Amino acid sequence: TLLTAVLLIYSDLVFGQKAELGFSLGFYGAPSERLFENPQTGSSVNLVLFYRFHEDWRIGSSINISNFDYFRLSAIGTPIIGTDLPLDGSVQSDHISFIVNRRFELSWGGMVAEGGFGMGALVEKNFFYVPISFDEETGFYRGFSGERSTTVNLHVPLRMSIFKPFGEKGSIGLEGYMFVDPKGFVRGMYFGPRIAFGI
Repeated sequence: TLLTAVLLIYSDLVFGQKAELGFSLGFYGAPSERLFENPQTGSSVNLVLFYRFHEDWRIGSSINISNFDYFRLSAIGTPIIGTDLPLDGSVQSDHISFIVNRRFELSWGGMVAEGGFGMGALVEKNFFYVPISFDEETGFYRGFSGERSTTVNLHVPLRMSIFKPFGEKGSIGLEGYMFVDPKGFVRGMYFGPRIAFGI
C-alpha cells in the first residue's frame, strides 16, 4: 500500500536499512468452539514486514494464511436415504493485520523479545455439507451437497516474539499471534518458528 511504501522510505532515511521481512510456518489453534464445533489444530503460513520508527518501536503489517478442520457432531443422525451426512468441515482463515511492536533487549544470550497489538481484518472461507430435498412422506432427506460461506470481520491481533539476531541483518526465533474479534471471540491462534532478514 501507499502507507507501507511511505513508511519504508522514512525508515530507510532515518534509521538506515531497518526494514525487515519475516517468514514463518507453524500451527494454527482453531477458533472458539462457540463458532465452530470440535475445531482441530491446523497449519499456518505467516509473512510480516516491519520497520523501525524509534529505537525501541517497530510498526508494520502481517499476513497470516491458515487452514483447519472441524466436525459437526450435532448433525449425527441426520436422516438421509442410503447414506450418512458427512460431518467434517474445513476453513481457510486469512488475517491481515497492522501492528505496533515494542522491542525489549534481553540480558541473556543476546536475545530480543517483542510484543505488540494492532488492528486488522479476517476472511474465513467455510466449506461443509448440508442435507437437501427433504421427503415429507418418508421423513428423510434424499441426499446432501457441499455448501460454502464466507465471513468477513475485524480483529485485534496480539503478537509476541523472541529471537536471536545473526549476521548483519538476520534473525531467527519464535513468534505467536492471537486474533480476537469485536465480540471478544478468539478467531484463531498461531505459533511457530520465524526467520527474518533486513531489506
